[in-house]
Amino acid sequence: MVRALAKIQKFRLKLRAVEDNGLIVVDDPSTLIYLGYGFQNPKPGVWKVTLQTTDFTPDSGADYALSAQYVGGATLKATASTLLPAVNESVSITVSLDLGGQPLSLDSAQAIVHRPDGTSETVALPITGSQASTDWTPTEAGLYGVDIQVAGRAPDGAAIERAAFLTIEAQPVNRPTAKNLAMIGGGVAIVITMIAGAAMMIAVLLRVALRKKRSR
Repeated sequence: MVRALAKIQKFRLKLRAVEDNGLIVVDDPSTLIYLGYGFQNPKPGVWKVTLQTTDFTPDSGADYALSAQYVGGATLKATASTLLPAVNESVSITVSLDLGGQPLSLDSAQAIVHRPDGTSETVALPITGSQASTDWTPTEAGLYGVDIQVAGRAPDGAAIERAAFLTIEAQPVNRPTAKNLAMIGGGVAIVITMIAGAAMMIAVLLRVALRKKRSR
């Protein structure tokens, strides 16, 4: 079974087979968030996914992300340390392959990062044991699509290839992130503590001055 998933903002999604391997059309979905379509036993061949705008799509366009996932057999797990990093904030990408809960050995792993400006880069994921991971840093604000491609071996030696997709949205530096908010909150707490301490010191000094004045 193959699932086609889309994160769509004001678009219409169509899926169809390019070659003579069956034709399926999904048109005018009723929601505009995450859409999922599953096809049992799809015929082999080339499939084409077309994403069309609607009358509600802004003239400047809108962000979108598409991914296809094979369901069954070995499972590829791909995670990112954060999906909303700030620009120039390091993101750790980790992948693993397992079959029935049993980790599988990896032969190769890489991530193809599609930048907001339309360019792309290939990032190698060094393999350590049954996992592969790397640190990647977004250099500009916007939506990044990350295609994960992994090759491994089943216990019987059969070759296995799997792919996964991650969407990472880098935030402008001037937009507060969770880390920045925590730092700001800590700084505010320190300032408030210092002000409170100074106020208490002033109150103590005033009391001492008043006592000396009365004793005279």
